[in-house]
Amino acid sequence: MLGKSFGALDGDGKAPTYVQRLDNAYITWSLYGLNPWLYRLFECLPIKSLQEFMAAGDYVYKVRQRHVMMISIPLAFEDMLLTSYDCH
Repeated sequence: MLGKSFGALDGDGKAPTYVQRLDNAYITWSLYGLNPWLYRLFECLPIKSLQEFMAAGDYVYKVRQRHVMMISIPLAFEDMLLTSYDCH
């Protein structure tokens, strides 16, 4: 911040897995939007690296869902406690 490195991309020069998958997800989502039948064809081809590439969007959604649940469950629990033991 303010011109100083905070170390997010330090290391061996590779981006974190999530960032790599997010980059791939943008490509696969664009392909799906432009040509859904070609997207489905690529998804079905028995090439492991291609299947992993095509599954990038699923990975991004699952990670996001996990983080949303980690945030929303404690908040819901807190709301439940506050409404259950109302002293008024």
